[in-house]
Amino acid sequence: MAVIGAVPCGAMDDRVLPFSASFTEEPDGTPVLTTVGDLDAATSPELVSSVEALRPLRGLTIDTSKLSFVDSAGLRALLTVREMVDADASAPTRLRHVNDELRRLLEICGLADAFDEVA
Repeated sequence: MAVIGAVPCGAMDDRVLPFSASFTEEPDGTPVLTTVGDLDAATSPELVSSVEALRPLRGLTIDTSKLSFVDSAGLRALLTVREMVDADASAPTRLRHVNDELRRLLEICGLADAFDEVA
């Protein structure tokens, strides 16, 4: 199931999972965005709006452990979020719990170095 620009990120089944985004904070106050479900053309605006509401940002960690699917629109939304964080604070946008499928999508698109990755 390898399609450039669309990648299943977790369980390989045909369910469409609703998208949600929630925020917590690291001990140092850096926001952590936990994403759940499918990040695609239909849900990408929700991700961007969620982050926009928190601006100005002084860094951001995005937990991708519960993302089930990312397509090119979802990837663009992640890049938009990174640009917002950079514009606010020139601070890094970190991805946490990146699975092999999402990592491969980032590599194929030449974006492997676009985000800092944390365990």
